[in-house]
Amino acid sequence: MENQKIDQRPHDTRDSRLVLGILAGTVIGAAMGLWFAPRMTLALRRMDEWAKAMQSGAVEQYRQANARTGEAIENLTQVGQKVRNDAADVVIRGAREVERVAAAVKTV
Repeated sequence: MENQKIDQRPHDTRDSRLVLGILAGTVIGAAMGLWFAPRMTLALRRMDEWAKAMQSGAVEQYRQANARTGEAIENLTQVGQKVRNDAADVVIRGAREVERVAAAVKTV
């Protein structure tokens, strides 16, 4: 019978140490959570503010780039139309010159 009591003591001691360890870990974890919670909340708020600032900056840069692109397209369109009109004027002048030379040859 003594052997049974001796065997049970270390087993009971191990179980009670396990329970004590779990309880101590729970208490320490909860205390650390409460201690770090305000710091984490502040850090999360700062990260949120930073992300919002980055977002608004990116949106503003997109708007500016979009406006500049629109202006560049408009300018390019105007230049293209001017080149087209100048080319049409040259063709018309050439056609008139050909017509004038043809009329002069016809009368000779």
